[in-house]
Amino acid sequence: MKKENLKFLFIGIFLILSFITVDTIYSKKQYERESEYIKSIGLNLQGRVTKKTKFRYGHNFGVIHIKLSQSNIKNYDERKNRDRHIGFIVKDKAEIIFNSMSNLKIGDSISIYKNDFQIYRMENLVYKGSLSFAPARSFYKEYNKKYKID
Repeated sequence: MKKENLKFLFIGIFLILSFITVDTIYSKKQYERESEYIKSIGLNLQGRVTKKTKFRYGHNFGVIHIKLSQSNIKNYDERKNRDRHIGFIVKDKAEIIFNSMSNLKIGDSISIYKNDFQIYRMENLVYKGSLSFAPARSFYKEYNKKYKID
């Protein structure tokens, strides 16, 4: 291989690695900001899953409907104010954008504290995880189209 071709190859590899590094750092910072936002809401709820809807966009993401048995927040809705949000709470019902749809069944109990959740099936803990925002804005476009925001 000619010396000039090797030079272009190394420059190309360097640019690709630089892009991957910058993207990884940006993604980590974005995840940290979003995690802090979810924690700042101070969500503390428990209830039973009554419905779940998986969307096309966002691996393992969807929306769960919860009949609340306990919640420290009675009304919460940031859908108009934020492009990316966690859903809403109205009285004894919640609709939460959820990132672990495959681990959840209708009728399961769920407990959410700040950004951590636990799923119970027949009184037994079946899964623990952390809430996070769906990765693609297209997920929220589909959500907003399906669930009209006044």
